[in-house]
Amino acid sequence: MNHTSEALNSTVPLGIGLVSLQRTFAKRLAVPFSEEHSNTDQWCVLAAIAKLASPTMSDLALESGLANATLTRTVDSLVNNALVFRLADKGDRRRINVYLSDFGRQRLNRLNDIADASEKALADEIGDPLLGRLRRCVDQTIIALSND
Repeated sequence: MNHTSEALNSTVPLGIGLVSLQRTFAKRLAVPFSEEHSNTDQWCVLAAIAKLASPTMSDLALESGLANATLTRTVDSLVNNALVFRLADKGDRRRINVYLSDFGRQRLNRLNDIADASEKALADEIGDPLLGRLRRCVDQTIIALSND
């Protein structure tokens, strides 16, 4: 059986499968992240800020995939906890850029370590070959969809 016919014979619709995988991984992170006083939305936003280096809220919305209201609440919470700060753009004072604080960078490093440990545990459960295929599939799909 080739990969196309395997996909067509799947018992779980792709969307439901993807949502289920995301929720399963998020559940695994919930408790250790809460011990760091964080959640997955905050992790994604901190990672996006680190990647983009002083993004605007619009940049963050695109990178994080969060709804505007969720993103605003998340950034407000990060500001209140001194993990990020906002400054007016030097070139256009109407634009506000978001920056990681030193404390925010430390928190992001700890959250990344937690996520890495969770990924290693997942590899122990499903095996390195399957996790490798999943990672490649996710990476390739993200690249393909970003070429729109």
